[in-house]
Amino acid sequence: MDCVKFAKVLSLAASDNEAESVRAMQIAKRMLEAAGLDFVDVANLVVAPAACAESEAMETLRDKLALLRRENRQLKGENRRLRSDSATPTQEDTQIARLAAEVRRLTATSDYLSGELERSEYERYRIAAEARKVPLVKAASPIPRRSCRSSEGQYKLF
Repeated sequence: MDCVKFAKVLSLAASDNEAESVRAMQIAKRMLEAAGLDFVDVANLVVAPAACAESEAMETLRDKLALLRRENRQLKGENRRLRSDSATPTQEDTQIARLAAEVRRLTATSDYLSGELERSEYERYRIAAEARKVPLVKAASPIPRRSCRSSEGQYKLF
């Protein structure tokens, strides 16, 4: 007899629906008769569960399940501990982060200064081009210069 199926049928006997409950008891009685048992034998099995081979297998499975659950709890605790340990940054990690920030700052400064250099070169070329475009203004009339000879024999301009 399949003990698991028998247990399911007996659980249906607890139904609030009277017809379903009566039908479940009839099926349970038929299953017991097919196995050569009756409800008195079932009552004895409840008192002495070791008599059923499947109940021993279930007990073994329960023990294994308890061991696996305990191991699972231990592994979860260890996992949490490892994650919390690795979440704390080391001094080396802090130094690396600080240096990375410094590199980003220096890169930004370099980019800014490159832009300023380009703007100043552009301004220099613009001013040089303007200087080439503006013609030199000639004096309308030459400034009259007079010269005289000094006592040393040199000429001086006034």
